[in-house]
Amino acid sequence: MDVLAHHSTELVVLRIALMAIASMVAEQSDDPDRALADMEERALSTFDHMEIDFSGFEGDIAVAKSHMRSSLASLFSGISLGG
Repeated sequence: MDVLAHHSTELVVLRIALMAIASMVAEQSDDPDRALADMEERALSTFDHMEIDFSGFEGDIAVAKSHMRSSLASLFSGISLGG
């Protein structure tokens, strides 16, 4: 499997896992959409405070981190739990 296909597969699996977790959280919440927004906020905050090892990376680290953060946020896009 080529690298791009592998990463695409990982993103699909992550999104499915995220949807399952989000639906479990929503079942415990009076406001499912707020619960999802809180999950996204916590995920982005966690990312913002992570130490990421970029040793050996030859590109622009700020651009790479921005792309990674956008990718994380995109995992949440399109998920609606109703409320």
